[in-house]
This record gives sequence, C-alpha cells and structure tokens, in this order.
Amino acid sequence: MSNNLSAVRSSEEIETLARDAVADARAERREQALQKLAPLRKAQTCQREAAMALLWVVDHICLPRDVAAGILMEIAQSHDEDADILAREAARTTGRHRPLRPAGM
Repeated sequence: MSNNLSAVRSSEEIETLARDAVADARAERREQALQKLAPLRKAQTCQREAAMALLWVVDHICLPRDVAAGILMEIAQSHDEDADILAREAARTTGRHRPLRPAGM
C-alpha cells in the first residue's frame, strides 16, 4: 500500500508534469519528456486525474507512437471500468475526440 501512496501527486504536480512533458516533447527533448511522464504513469494507476492528464499529453500528438501506445495501454488496463476514461480513449483512437484538458489547464 505504501507504493500506491508514494505515487499520489497533487493536482498542481500533475498539471505541471503534463505541461512540461508536452513542452519537452515538442522541443525534441525526448528523455526529459519521458522523465516527466514517469511519475504520471505511476500515479495513474490509483489517481484518475493523472490518467486524464496523460490522455491530455497523448492528445497533443507530440510523443513517439510507441510511447503513446504504451501509455494508452496502461490507462486502459488500470481503468478498465471507468467509462469516461475508456470513452475518451476510444474516441481518440477512432479520430472522434475533443481535446482534453487536465483540471486547471
């Protein structure tokens, strides 16, 4: 259980990590972007807000395809009963989506 607690991030941390990851990816700083995504990927398993932020990052189409696919797979596995997250993910993969924004963005 302590593993899950250590993964919990504040809303501000989630927002900052997501924005910074997109900025790094757009500036072709892949390693820095991946470092910023790592805590979000860990937190998304127990924190819906982190999963939504990751969907927002993927929605910016700034990550390599393999990274984006891995993130989407992790979210689907962690939130397989969350209809809103799965609907957004499905809409994104079929091209019928609206841009996502984490809280406060």
